[in-house]
Amino acid sequence: MIGPATQRNGDAAPRARWRRLWQWTRVAPAPLALVLVAHLYFGLARFPVGSVQKRLADVGNWHRLGADGWSFRLADEETQRIARWLRREVRPDQLVAYAGDSQGSMQLLAAVLFPALLVQAGSSSAWPAGRDVFRGRAPWLPAAAGSLPVVVATREALRLEYR
Repeated sequence: MIGPATQRNGDAAPRARWRRLWQWTRVAPAPLALVLVAHLYFGLARFPVGSVQKRLADVGNWHRLGADGWSFRLADEETQRIARWLRREVRPDQLVAYAGDSQGSMQLLAAVLFPALLVQAGSSSAWPAGRDVFRGRAPWLPAAAGSLPVVVATREALRLEYR
C-alpha cells in the first residue's frame, strides 16, 4: 500500500528524514531571535559608554588644545613649540622650507599650516613662483647666520634650523 509517508517505490526513509529536519525550523527561530535580541541589547548598552563618551572627551580636548596642540599632542615639547609658532606666524600664501622625512610629523604640520605650502629646502628652483617664502625668526633660538628657517623633520619630531 502506498500512503502519504511513502514514495512510489515504498521507501519511507527519505521523507521521514526531511520531516525531522523541518521540525527544527519550528523550534530554531526562538533561540535565534533570543540571541539576536541579546546581541543588540549588549551592543546598545555599550555604545554610549564606549564611543560617545570617548568622542566627547576628544572634542573637549581639541577645543582646549587647539588645532595644532591636538595634532601634536603626542609629540615632544620642541615639536609642539615649532608647530604653534609656525601656525601663528606663517601667512596662508607663504612657502615654508623643510628638509628630512616627509612622513610622520611633517604630514601633521602640512595639515596644520594649510593652505601654506611646505617645499623641499634644497630645490628652490622648483618652488611655485609668485609666493613669498617664510623668513621668520624663532624667538627662542639664538641669532644664526642664515635667514631661511628650515623645518628639519624625522618621523617623530620637528626641529628648526636656519640656512
